[in-house]
Order: sequence, then C-alpha cells, then structure tokens
Amino acid sequence: MVLFLYVIPYILLWDVFKYNLLVSEKYINEFFFYILLCFGAFLLGDEVHNFSYRFRKSLLIQEESTEKLSSNKVEYYSIIIGIIGVIFYSYFIAVSGAEYFKGHGQGDYSIGGYIYELRYFVFSSILLLYNLYLRKSLSSIGKIWLLMFFIFLLFDAYVQQQRGSWIRFGIIFLFSNIFYGYDVGQKTKKFTTLFKENRKILFGGMFFLFILVFTVQSRNFYSSSANVVDVISGTLELMTKSPELLIAGSGIDHGNEFVVAYNAFYGMSESSGIDYGFKWLYPFLNFIPRALWKDKPTWETFSTNAHQYIDKYSVIVHAVGSAETGLVDTFYRFGWFSPIFFFFMGYSLSLLYRRASKTISSRSLYICLFVGFFYFLTQTMLPLIIFSIYMYLPIRLVLAGSKVKTFRLAK
Repeated sequence: MVLFLYVIPYILLWDVFKYNLLVSEKYINEFFFYILLCFGAFLLGDEVHNFSYRFRKSLLIQEESTEKLSSNKVEYYSIIIGIIGVIFYSYFIAVSGAEYFKGHGQGDYSIGGYIYELRYFVFSSILLLYNLYLRKSLSSIGKIWLLMFFIFLLFDAYVQQQRGSWIRFGIIFLFSNIFYGYDVGQKTKKFTTLFKENRKILFGGMFFLFILVFTVQSRNFYSSSANVVDVISGTLELMTKSPELLIAGSGIDHGNEFVVAYNAFYGMSESSGIDYGFKWLYPFLNFIPRALWKDKPTWETFSTNAHQYIDKYSVIVHAVGSAETGLVDTFYRFGWFSPIFFFFMGYSLSLLYRRASKTISSRSLYICLFVGFFYFLTQTMLPLIIFSIYMYLPIRLVLAGSKVKTFRLAK
C-alpha cells in the first residue's frame, strides 16, 4: 500500500501531476523522508516483536490457546447477525429510494449513520461462515446463507461502486485461507506458499486487485440508467486508452491520494496545528446520538482539519470526498514524532498476527483491523476505528454466545 500510494505515483506520475499543476517541488524531499521514517518504524516494530517471540520461545515460554466453540452455535448466530445486517441495510436502501441507485456514496443518510454502518454485520457473518466452510463444518443451509449474503453485498458493491467491499472480501478470503493451515495441524502458511499451493487464490487475488482499480474508474460511466454492459465497456476502453490509471488510484486529478497527501503535508509544513491525537477521539464520540448532543461536531470541524491547510497553503483546493491518507493524518496529530506511533502499530499487529494462529477471536480481530488499516492508509483514522468496531463487535458476541473456551471447533 505504501508503494502503491506514495512511491509508484511519484516515480511514474510526478511529471504528469506537475504538468496538471497538482503538485510543486517544495517539501518533496521532506515528504518522502517522513514516509520512509514511518514505514521503517513500522517494520522495526514488527521485527522487535518477532525477536521477543523467538527469545521467549528459546526460554520455553509458550502461548497456549484457550478457546473451544460449538460449530452449530457459531453458524446459527452468524446467520442471525447477517440477517440483522441485511434487514437494516435494506431499510437504508428502501428509505433512500432512487438516491441509492445514483452511485458511490449516494443515499438518505438522515436515517442515521448507525443503520447504514450495520451493513458491516453482513461481512462479519461471511467471515465466520467462510471459516466454518473451510473446516467443512458448515451445513447445507449455512452454505446457502453464505451465498445469499455474498450476492447481497456484490449487488451493493456494484450499485454503490464500493471498492471497500472488494478490499473486505479479498482480505477475509485470503487470511482465512492463510490461517486455515493451523486448524488442520499445520503451520500458518506464508503468502508465497499459499499462492504456490493454490493457484486459485493467486489468480483470485489478482482479480480482486483489478476489480479495485476497475471499480474506481467505472464511476465515470455508472448512473442509475446505465446498463452493466455500457459501464463495463466504457471503463475498459478508458483504461486501455489511459493505462496510467491502473496505478493512479482515484485518477490524475486533485482527488488522487498521492496528490492530496503531498499537499496536506505541504500545508502543515507551511504552518502548524498538531493536536497530539486529540482528533482521534472523535470516532468514539461519534457513537453519541445527535439527538442527545445537538451540536455534535463533524470529523471536519473537530480539531485540526487537513483540508483547511490544503486550501489555504498548498497548490490545490481539496476535492470533495478526498482524504489526506493515514500517514499524513498522523503527521497532523504528532508531527515528526509520528514514527513512534507506527513503531507501536507494527509491534501490535505482529503480536496479534502471532495470536491469530492460535485463537479464532484473535484471528477475527486481526482480519478486522487489517481491513481497517487499509482504510487508514487510503483515508484517515476515522474509518479504521468505526469499521473495526462495527465488524468485530458482532463477531465477539457470536463467539461469546458459542461458549468460547478453546480454539478448536467442536462438531
């Protein structure tokens, strides 16, 4: 993601961005030095945890799993949370009416963000049901529900042009297969091993990557009246004529992730406005209903807003819906102390990855957070926290209701 968002666009598209007056030369060295520091700190945190694990292992200090579930209960409760998600999101679609079918981000959000976000429950259900399917513990009825939930979300991904849905699908299926080896008495598989042993996963991953790019560019042709054939043919023709769009993220304009990130860094470098993480409290405050807090702020009006610095100091005006990306969002919170945050992020994810090989609850949390960190890198901290809570909470309830005591699933 760091290569895709920052390094590759700079190497291949910098002249194009300059020609379109989207970037300047000022602060570019500082920008990439900052990216390098944060990325290096993340890798260092990962390696420090690996070293501490090997040290504990040498002292014969072993971590034991302590979970045990009933497959039947996991399946039953997973279907229930999936149905809850479908019902509430269907209500959002019904209330939105024609607005929903207009494309990306369209719909009647006046019903409350809580109802809209409950669609994540369906992904929670798919994650649990698919893990049962891999272990051959899913009943015929469960397979039917898994397929129906998948089709429902595919429909939403197309109508709403949701590249995030493809990210969630890809990570759920990929990591479920990676950790499956532990369940059958093998070690957790590495990416390379998994791809060599299962070509379907390799080609499936490549297909998901293409769909991510295709979904973004198809927004240029999608409308409530356009048919599927016209959207597909128009998008393919665009990508054939402009292959640079395959690596340009949201396109070559002022909404491109690299362009927004660079100009947000530029704006902060021209002034100052570090809030030491205060803004990251907002996702939790956002759970307070506006009916109880009439003057509740928005993400943009709560503490330092990068868009204001972009508009005031940099060479562009921010695009509607654009984000400064997580690395630069962190820069607005901690400035040049940000690498410390990324060190702890690398350490924590490495720790959770190790535990994910042993317990299904840690595995589910790891997958949820991994999806969340994709949002963090491409957007800000807000979607990471919101998504992780909405997707992991129902999973945790399912496991608690299934008498979670050890990892192995009892049939």
